[in-house]
Amino acid sequence: MKIVYSPFYSGNYFMNMQDQKVALDVQVLETQGLLSQLALHAGIHQQMPSYPERLTSYHKALLDYDSSFKDNIFHRSIVIDSMSVAKTLLRWRDNLALCGWSKNIVLKDSTRLNTLAEIDNYFKDEGLAALFTKLSDTIRRMESGELNVPMAYKTLIIEIPCHVDLLPDFIKPLMSSLQNLDVTIEEKTDYTKSQPATITEIHFSQLWKAEAWLAQQQPNAYEVWINTNNKRLDNWLHMSGNPVCGSEMTDTNPQITQMFLLAIQLFQRPLNVNTLLQYLFLPECPLDRRLRRELANRIVHEGGFCNEKVQDCVNSYIERELKDEDDETPQEMTKEQREENYITYLPFDIRTDEGALPLAEEANEVNVKALSKFLSSISSYASSKAVKIAAVQPYDARIAQLRNVAEMTDALLHQIETLIDGNLSFTTLNQWAQSLYEDGDYTLYHAQVNRRNVINRPSNMIGESKNTVWCDFYGDVQATLSTDFLSNLEVKQLKDAGILLWDKQHESDFMHLMLAMPVYKTSGNLTVITCSQQGATKLPMHPLYLQLPAITKQEDGDKLYSEIASKKIDVIDNHRDTDAEKICFDAGKHPVKWRSKESFSALEKLLQSPLDYFMNYTLGFTDASDTDIKLPLTYGNVAHDVVENLFTSERNGEPLSEFVVSHYEVAFRRALIRKGAILLLPEHHLNKERIKYKLKECVSKLATIIQENGLTVIQCEQEEEQDLGLQGGVALHGFIDMLLNDKAGNNVVFDLKWVSKKDKYKTVLEKNRALQLAIYKDMLLHHDNRPQSVRTAYFVMPYGILYSTDDFFGSNCELITPNMQPDIMEQLRKGYAERVSEISSGVIETADNVPISKLSYAQSVNVYPLEDDGKKTEPKKAENLYSDYKCFTI
Repeated sequence: MKIVYSPFYSGNYFMNMQDQKVALDVQVLETQGLLSQLALHAGIHQQMPSYPERLTSYHKALLDYDSSFKDNIFHRSIVIDSMSVAKTLLRWRDNLALCGWSKNIVLKDSTRLNTLAEIDNYFKDEGLAALFTKLSDTIRRMESGELNVPMAYKTLIIEIPCHVDLLPDFIKPLMSSLQNLDVTIEEKTDYTKSQPATITEIHFSQLWKAEAWLAQQQPNAYEVWINTNNKRLDNWLHMSGNPVCGSEMTDTNPQITQMFLLAIQLFQRPLNVNTLLQYLFLPECPLDRRLRRELANRIVHEGGFCNEKVQDCVNSYIERELKDEDDETPQEMTKEQREENYITYLPFDIRTDEGALPLAEEANEVNVKALSKFLSSISSYASSKAVKIAAVQPYDARIAQLRNVAEMTDALLHQIETLIDGNLSFTTLNQWAQSLYEDGDYTLYHAQVNRRNVINRPSNMIGESKNTVWCDFYGDVQATLSTDFLSNLEVKQLKDAGILLWDKQHESDFMHLMLAMPVYKTSGNLTVITCSQQGATKLPMHPLYLQLPAITKQEDGDKLYSEIASKKIDVIDNHRDTDAEKICFDAGKHPVKWRSKESFSALEKLLQSPLDYFMNYTLGFTDASDTDIKLPLTYGNVAHDVVENLFTSERNGEPLSEFVVSHYEVAFRRALIRKGAILLLPEHHLNKERIKYKLKECVSKLATIIQENGLTVIQCEQEEEQDLGLQGGVALHGFIDMLLNDKAGNNVVFDLKWVSKKDKYKTVLEKNRALQLAIYKDMLLHHDNRPQSVRTAYFVMPYGILYSTDDFFGSNCELITPNMQPDIMEQLRKGYAERVSEISSGVIETADNVPISKLSYAQSVNVYPLEDDGKKTEPKKAENLYSDYKCFTI
């Protein structure tokens, strides 16, 4: 058996097996691998705990020590963030323990290391240092003859790429003892006298050009490819259809691993609605996919997580998997299983107001029982899911991520069960979770057949290559030394105490030797790729650049890139004319099916922007996002909910103007969780306070207007559906924001608008374009018990002004006189008929750089007029007024 050892070996390596006498029994190992292999053959078994487990164990030891010695040097830091302190101290402790340090070492002038030793009295070490101690003791007993030497040791060869003197000092005694047991130690040092026959530098101005050029080279163009972070090159290879080399996402946390943090953050109060949405959108969210997709959709569209639509969504899922009553297709789970899934994988119940309202309250205390139960469920799910995936796809990238989630969750659970006996603050919980949530390396691509031979470190070049390319010969690659956390005085005192710290000069020389391996191990041509910039960032020169032997040849990388990037092709002119009035399609083959019910917003889009209507409603395309809540819409939703709650509640004789003020706080808080959950986030605190102040003024003014005009609120958000004479008997459907009666019993309609521009709806009334109000008025006049008259108005918030073409009394009311007096409903009927006729015949007007007055629709008689802002008078300078779908109008 042969072991090739270096402390810096990691990942893929190049050995050139043709030059090796031993082929199948060779292992390339770093320090932990070497010690584990030697321990295995010596009959030593030790279960190595995961890093999260060791960290939580050490954290407990730190807190136990701190509770007994509160005057210790680390106490202030422990109070602020104990888990982060534990993470740093554990790293120091592990480095020192490998070198022979123990809790019995007391230094004269180092309070922090003496404190570290005292903490060790509370910690049971089961890491690499403990394994090394057992192995060293066993080998000493072999040397003394107390134990038999394993047969594997007698045939073992350990190859090292340097003199033994350069190895870590704590490894040297082990090597010496192994030699005494007839283990062969081979020092490979002859290569340091070698250098490449030629060195070629290819210089690119930009990193992406270098990657694009490298991706186009043949896999066998170079025997060895050196690329520290191969992810970007693999992306290029993947996009170009070439075999990928195998790469990792380094120092990152992919989406699935975020399940751990999101599970913790679901216990923050007030609940961050974005956290809830991110949890629902996780690729491997444990909630049933049908529930989480629809639940996220409802939360986004409603603006909150405590309202009737969200509650109906959960109840409908549990009852019938969100299926209609007449849907008889088999259900995948029973009702009990669906309810169990919902309760298990969501740590709160939003089916009732009682369960959801506390989620909006300020609180820092966590329900430990609910937390432990939820984390246990997450851990169990992640573990079982990883096993199921591995059974089908053993190399699936999700497996490592799910196992990491389970490890972190189990470690945190153990910490909570061990340390918490009573209350736990969310601040502390979040600090613990953040410390456990380590960046890691995860597989991005698995190597494919006919790939390039890529190694991710220069030190991993073990064998000799005839032709090597160093793909990233740029940037700062300086590494910290293992003893950098120690002061010079501490280093001296530790060495005096017999601790085998790695000599700084030896470690530095060894690092330099490993970094220069491609220079020493390439016999033919070494090609180095250098770059000036990555985007706008200047890339520094590689530390080895000035130490290279003479560069034989320099090539212009940008020129090489241009040669592969340029290709002669026949130009196909598929360009539409710039001035295009319409888009045509074959209505005979693709007849348009018109909806039986339309809303005001859909009608307005059909008349003004027919392509948008066609894309949104006929074809079903929309630009509406289901992933985030939009702040501008939230203001209006909150305002509507507050008004509905205050103006329709029982007042028990209390005057309306006094009631809305005295009950405003409760109504506003209720509206936040129902429609404005995004305003509960810390980053929107000022926005929340602003809308709270402005909205209070508005509801007070609205109550005053209602009282001064002798009006009575009948209903808010009254649903209406009427046939108003549109072609084909299409019904109009809508919700009246506020329906009132005057003293004569006639109807009054207030439409509530939250706008940024004060005069927007004043202008609408002046131009007699209040289509929405006209529709509501006509709907009410079509009732069986139709009123004699209907007055309509816009109540504009946050300005608190009532704009109307009808008379209303009060200082906050403004009478508007329209510029013209056409019958809007008649214009609507004719405009609708015109658009239906156009689109049904296969014509959709787009008006790309065409004046509106020239359109066929605009020249029709008595149709609802198009809004003309004059932007179409200068072709090619204006954005397309009609559509966001510019791919159709190029």
